[in-house]
Amino acid sequence: YDYWVDGSTLVIETELADGSLQERLQECVDQGLPGIPSKELIGYHADIADALDWLHESGIIHRDIKPANILLK
Repeated sequence: YDYWVDGSTLVIETELADGSLQERLQECVDQGLPGIPSKELIGYHADIADALDWLHESGIIHRDIKPANILLK
């Protein structure tokens, strides 16, 4: 919804997330799957790429991309 800088920290305000990619992976493993189903994971990758493109076009570099920091809705 919005973003701002607080000191040296970028704050991005978004809608409330249901969980993270890391949590989704754990759910799948707990269900006996080897990981997140490919079709689902490809969709996440497309969304992640779009979000990173937007950030980079805005002059913002995300320096901590990892499953725990990828929020899902």
